[in-house]
Amino acid sequence: MKNSMIRNMVAASALVMFSGFAVAQAPSPATGGGAGGMTNTTTASTCDASNMKMAEESAMKMTNATMKTNTMKELDMAKAMMAKNDMAGCKMHMDKASTMMK
Repeated sequence: MKNSMIRNMVAASALVMFSGFAVAQAPSPATGGGAGGMTNTTTASTCDASNMKMAEESAMKMTNATMKTNTMKELDMAKAMMAKNDMAGCKMHMDKASTMMK
């Protein structure tokens, strides 16, 4: 009887601890979490001049020269797509650049 109670308490404690861990690890929709979520959702999802400027400023602060060059290329391609009113293409390149800046 005593062993059964101890096993039940241990199982219940483990379940409570695991549930708390799973909730704590769940990404928040408010922060752009979720499948494929990005930390900086504004830059990644909006192709406009102000977000392009913010992305370029962030890229200029990068210390890895290769990643910085690749990021700037993606931003240049995003600008070209934006100039052609190809917002899907612009977003794709902005997403790539944003990923490189992480």
